[in-house]
Amino acid sequence: MNHTIIIGTRGSKLALAQVELTRQALLSAFPDIDVQVKIIKTIGDVMLDVPLSGSIAKGFFTSEIEAALFARTIDLAVHSMKDLPVGLPEGLTIGGVLPRADARDVLVSNGDLGLNQLPEGATVCTSSLRRRLQLLSLRPDVTVGEIRGNVDTRLRKMQSGVCDAQILAAAGLVRLGLESRKATYLDPKVFVPAPAQGAIAIECRANDAKIRDFLGAINHDDTRFCADTERSLLTAIGGGCHLPFGCYCEPIDQGYNLYIFVANADGSNHKTETMVITRHNAAEMVQQKGKEIQLVYKFACE
Repeated sequence: MNHTIIIGTRGSKLALAQVELTRQALLSAFPDIDVQVKIIKTIGDVMLDVPLSGSIAKGFFTSEIEAALFARTIDLAVHSMKDLPVGLPEGLTIGGVLPRADARDVLVSNGDLGLNQLPEGATVCTSSLRRRLQLLSLRPDVTVGEIRGNVDTRLRKMQSGVCDAQILAAAGLVRLGLESRKATYLDPKVFVPAPAQGAIAIECRANDAKIRDFLGAINHDDTRFCADTERSLLTAIGGGCHLPFGCYCEPIDQGYNLYIFVANADGSNHKTETMVITRHNAAEMVQQKGKEIQLVYKFACE
C-alpha cells in the first residue's frame, strides 16, 4: 500500500511522544504506508502568561492545527483528548482514540513528599482550576500557585524553587519516560481527573474516507466509549463554559463507574459523586445528570 499520511502536532516532547505512539500504531496495522510529521505552533505555545482555565474551551492548543486540516496540509492531528474542545468545527471529527494511559493525576514534590506529608503552607502549583479546588478540599492549609509550560519546564521551575510541589497528569510522565520519578498517585474516586485525561484523540476531516478507514483500524473501542462518555457529560452541562469539572469513566464487571467532581465557578459547593452506568443506558443517564448539575451549579459562560 503506497500511501503517505501527514500528522500535524505541537512540538513539545509530550506531543511528539503521542505522535510516535500514533505513528507506531498505524505502521503496525499498515506496514507499507509512509507516515510523516509536521510541527505546528499554536497560540497556547506562544501565550504562556495566560491562565489555562479561561482558554482550553476556545481551542487554545488546537485552532492552528485544525486550520491545517482544513487547508489539507496535514491529514490528521494528534491531541491530548482532554485538551480537545467538546465542540469540534464542522467538517472535522475524531477518527480514532488510542488505548488510554493512566488517567490519574499525580503530585510530585521537591522532597518526594506525599500529599499528606507536605508541610502547612507549602506552595503547590497547578494551572487547572479543577485541580486547585480538589487540592484545597483535601489540604486547605497549602498555598496554590499558577504554573505554565510543558512537563519538563514545570519540573525545572519546581526544582528552582518556584513551588514545593505540583500536580500533573500521570499519563504525561509515563509517555515522557519519567514514571520512575517518585510521585503520589491520586485516587480518581477522590481526586477526579479531567474528562478524557490519559486518552489520545486523532482528529481528521469528516469526509476523508480513506484516513477514517486507517484510524478505524487502530481505534480502541473501550477507551473511546469512556472518553466519549466523559466528554458527553461535559457537553451536557455546558462544555463551552469555564468551569471546575472532573469526570472519569472506569470499567467494572457489569458496566462502568462514572466519577464526577463539580463546583461553582467560584469554587463553592464542590461535590464528588459516583454513578453506575452501562453502554445501554449511558447516553440517557449522562443527559439526565447534566440537567441535574445545570439546575444546581452556576458556571462562568461567555
